[in-house]
Amino acid sequence: MTDEAKSAGSCAKRFCARISLMAFLGIAGSPLVADQASAPDPVTFIINRDAHDTEVYVSLPALEIEALLGQTPGLIFSENGTVPIGEFQLAGSTDVADALVEQVQLSAGGSAAGFEAMSLMVHPAAQPQPFMTPWDAVVATAVCTVEDDAAALTIADTRLYFGLFGRGVGGDERLRIDFPDTDREARAYVLREYFEGRFVRETAGYLPDGGQLEVDRISSSVALANPAAVRWFVMSGMAAGLAFGAIWLFGPLRRRSERLS
Repeated sequence: MTDEAKSAGSCAKRFCARISLMAFLGIAGSPLVADQASAPDPVTFIINRDAHDTEVYVSLPALEIEALLGQTPGLIFSENGTVPIGEFQLAGSTDVADALVEQVQLSAGGSAAGFEAMSLMVHPAAQPQPFMTPWDAVVATAVCTVEDDAAALTIADTRLYFGLFGRGVGGDERLRIDFPDTDREARAYVLREYFEGRFVRETAGYLPDGGQLEVDRISSSVALANPAAVRWFVMSGMAAGLAFGAIWLFGPLRRRSERLS
C-alpha cells in the first residue's frame, strides 16, 4: 500500500473515532442514561405519553406491596414467601398486576381514568434492571432476564416491575395517582416523564401516607422546548450527520486506496 493510501486510511480511522466519541458524549451527557448507582432505593415511576395514550411503569421493592399499594404479599408470593414461578408460567402476570393496583386510583383531567395492566415481573433486588427510559421499562416488565433461580428468591430479595396502559389518556391532560392510606411513613420516589419516548423532565419527592402523585400535562411543544430534550436531539442529529458524511467522504478514498495497494 502506498503512503498516500495509508494516510487516507489513517485519517478515516481518526475521523470515525471522533464521531464515535461525540455520539458517546452526547448520549452519556443526556438524561436518558444518567448514573443512578449512588441514588437511594426509591419507588420509581416512568410515564411515557403521546397525544392519545399514556403508559405508566412502576418499580418498587417487593416489601412495599402492602405499605404502598395496600395489598398483601400473598397476591404474588407463595405461603413460604417464594416466587411461584410455575403459576406465573401457566397463567401469566397481567391479572396479578391488575389486582395489585386495585386500591390505587388514577384520574386524568379531574375524572377517573381507565388503566389496564400490561405485565408484571419479579427480579432479584441484587440485580436491579435498567429503569431510566420507556424502553428500559418495557424490557423490565416483560422480559425475564434473571440469572439466578428465581424460585429460590423471597419477598425480601426481590423488586417488582409492572406497567399500566391508559388508552385515550393523552399528554394534554393532568394526571393524578392516589395511593391508599395504609398507616405508613412517607416514601421517597423518582418520576421520569417522556413524550413519545423523548425525555421531558425528572422530579423527586416523598409520597405521604394516602397521598397523591400529580403529573402536569405534557404536549409535544413542551417536550421539544425542554433543554435536555433539545440537547439530545441536536447531539444525535450531529452524530448521524457526521457518520453519513464520513461514509460519503471516505468511501471513495477507501476504494482509491484499495486500487493503489
